[in-house]
Amino acid sequence: MSADTTRITRLKATNFGGLQEMDIELGKHTLVTGAKGVGKTSVIEMVRGILTGRGLRPHLVELGEDKAVLLLELDDGTTVKRTLKPPSKTSALSVEKNGMKPSKPQSYIDALLGAHASNPVDFFNLPTKDQEAELLALTNLSMTMAEYAELSDDKMLVDVDYTQHPLVVLADIKKALFDERTVINRDVKQKRGAAAEALESVPADFDAETVRGATLGDLVDEQTAARQQNKQVEQYRQHLVGLQAEKDMVKQRLEDLETEEKTQTGWLEENAEIDTAALDQQIHDFEEQRDLLRTYDGAKATEADAAQLSSESEKLTNLIEAARDKPSELLAALDDLPVDGMGVDAEYGVTINGVPIADLSDGESLDLAMEIALRYAGELPLLLVNGLEALDPESEAQLREKLIASDCQCIVTKVSAGELVIEDWEATEAADDTPT
Repeated sequence: MSADTTRITRLKATNFGGLQEMDIELGKHTLVTGAKGVGKTSVIEMVRGILTGRGLRPHLVELGEDKAVLLLELDDGTTVKRTLKPPSKTSALSVEKNGMKPSKPQSYIDALLGAHASNPVDFFNLPTKDQEAELLALTNLSMTMAEYAELSDDKMLVDVDYTQHPLVVLADIKKALFDERTVINRDVKQKRGAAAEALESVPADFDAETVRGATLGDLVDEQTAARQQNKQVEQYRQHLVGLQAEKDMVKQRLEDLETEEKTQTGWLEENAEIDTAALDQQIHDFEEQRDLLRTYDGAKATEADAAQLSSESEKLTNLIEAARDKPSELLAALDDLPVDGMGVDAEYGVTINGVPIADLSDGESLDLAMEIALRYAGELPLLLVNGLEALDPESEAQLREKLIASDCQCIVTKVSAGELVIEDWEATEAADDTPT
């Protein structure tokens, strides 16, 4: 063990967790075995409870007793005492070293334990998502709201919880941008289809600008003038018929009637009847052309909308790529990663040396759990491994080898037959390996 670390040398308990009285000396590697219910977990809870005051079950004080007293000693002369009263979560802590008592005993102990005292077996058995969450929690990353907004076109996205870990926020930003782009691309496709369908009804030689410049008023005025002239022609024709009848009836007016006849005949010769069919067709064609113009303009407007939406989709694509690249940039800027080889894949999953956590072998997962535990150990490097039986024999042997080779003090529990046994793990394993 390195000179700047310390370890627990003695552990005492009174009226705790069914153990009643316990006073044992601890080595560097302690193995606690026995059948279920004999108190193995209580040993782990005792050490964790003394040091942290957390993780205590409600009824650890022996039934009928008013308190439980837990005490441990460190090899540097420090003594740590915690007194529990029913329920077990009510406790008092005192720490003393060479006659001195720190003003904040829990802070003093926390500093000794380090930032991440851990049970590697617990980490090993966690679901992949929970393992990733623990690693991300150890990653010292931060982003400002302005930096988040920059990745989403200077706006905050309503579906994103910006209080989460930066890598989780980036994943949510990417998903929100992706969903927005999907909606826009669907609208682009719909509008382009509608525009194409509308333009199918417009003739290929349709001149939109000529139709746009024409006015219906000119044609209507010409039509009105023609109808008025035809009406007047008809009036003159009827009048002529009347004059001819009067000529037969009134001889004395013959001369005047003949003069009038000549006049009206002359006018009729100069003013022939106009055929309005052509004008009627022109007006009909004008209305038809106007309908085509409206269809044409609507299609072009829809095409413009589609082009604008395509531009927005392209912008979102660029933002999505920026959000996808950001985790790698953030991790690359860190001076120190929580574990060597840690990275983030395209789906924001944590990777180790490029391999997703879910794809790590059991050996690699155990290596990762140990690296986290050892790296974040403090001056009192302590690992509390509860439930060694959860590992297969190969993983158990691998964990034992790594623990014994490390500077950490460890207390390990394993289910076996018989009463509670507390012994030196390294010596026990060495004895088991000795040829008979």
